[in-house]
Amino acid sequence: MPKQTEFADLLRSKLGAESKGQWLEFMDYIESRLSFLLGSAGRPTKEQIDSSIIGHAGFESWTDMVEYSPAYGGLGWSVDSWKSWKKAYRVVQEHEYLRTLGMTGSEINTIARTCKPFPSSEIELRAFQEGRKKDLDEKRGNSITGLQSQVSALSSERDEALRHLATSRESEAELKNDLETSRAALLKAQNATGVAEYKAETMKAQVEDLGNQIKTLEKQLEAANTEASRAVTRAKNFASLSRWEHLKLAFCSSLPTPPVPAKKPTRPKKKGA
Repeated sequence: MPKQTEFADLLRSKLGAESKGQWLEFMDYIESRLSFLLGSAGRPTKEQIDSSIIGHAGFESWTDMVEYSPAYGGLGWSVDSWKSWKKAYRVVQEHEYLRTLGMTGSEINTIARTCKPFPSSEIELRAFQEGRKKDLDEKRGNSITGLQSQVSALSSERDEALRHLATSRESEAELKNDLETSRAALLKAQNATGVAEYKAETMKAQVEDLGNQIKTLEKQLEAANTEASRAVTRAKNFASLSRWEHLKLAFCSSLPTPPVPAKKPTRPKKKGA
């Protein structure tokens, strides 16, 4: 079971001051008490852990002690931070002049990644840092110039978009006016069509009425022609009569028409007669 130790308390006191160079004190203390943690031969063996302060504090590994809460005797730290300090400490062991510069482990690792080989003296290191700063300033300047160009281009695009928007709005207004005009014309045409249809229906009724009148007149004319033809025939017949036939006709027409004698009723025949 992990337990509190002065060793853990001392290590924790040096974890929060990396910028003040105390991280080197932390790593030097590890080097003096747990040098097997800094080797490159892989993970420490169980025997190394059990026989060290780590095992005596109740931990089964250095990782457990690093990550465990201080309430249980751990450092409450990060394994990734430990690996970063370990890598920077190897660089310091190869270049002792770094101890006097107050650099953090992160700064040393950054230079180690970007400068091959690592500067062998403080003069070379300062020259590298100046050159790197100059490059960064140029890149920053180029970036600013590039950003300014982008801003200018975007401003031009924005202005063009605004002009296009204004034109589109004008076109929209014109289209709306045209639409209203078309609607008014359509309504007028619909009204005119309604009036024309009404007039057409009225004229159709009038035509039908005139047709009926014409048919009646044709019938009357036909009857009149028939009667006239009969009159002409009677006139021709009358003109062809002799004087004697005229007198006879005149005399006969002046006499009353004799009554037609009634027929005598016939008696029914008796059966057997």
